[in-house]
Amino acid sequence: MVVVLIFGSKGFGFGETIQLLIVVFLFAVLSVVVYSVFSGVNDDLQADADLSTTAKAKLQDLDDRFPATMDGAFALIFGLLFLVGVVASLLFDSHPSFIVIIIVLMIFLMLAGGYLSNSWDEFIVDSSVSSFSSSFPYTSFIMDNLLLVIGVAMITFGGVIFFKQRS
Repeated sequence: MVVVLIFGSKGFGFGETIQLLIVVFLFAVLSVVVYSVFSGVNDDLQADADLSTTAKAKLQDLDDRFPATMDGAFALIFGLLFLVGVVASLLFDSHPSFIVIIIVLMIFLMLAGGYLSNSWDEFIVDSSVSSFSSSFPYTSFIMDNLLLVIGVAMITFGGVIFFKQRS
């Protein structure tokens, strides 16, 4: 029942996997962009003489906590998606002859991950956001090593699908 609610009645296809990968990528990019904008606004508000010290302290606290919160949220989302993939792989029943099709789909997924990882690398070295990348260590690690992370996930999912006990 839970799998039907998460994946829909027709299952979880290859297109949805690419969509999830893009959503994770967009979450990473938006986290850095929002932090860079918020940090700039916070700097301007800290210099404003009309703003009370209490408001300035609260804004600075938000500015200090934002990167750790969003970085942790990114790692949590990525970890939970991995666990959902493992559970879905346990519930997925496939004949071993389909391994050729799955390997071809994995290659396409790795290509998409490579493009997203390269896009992340180009984005993060931009002068307007490069100073903020060190504030997101988990996000930067996962996105910099996205091909490796996807490869490990695919090997894990494939192992769960094809090497589980058949009854």
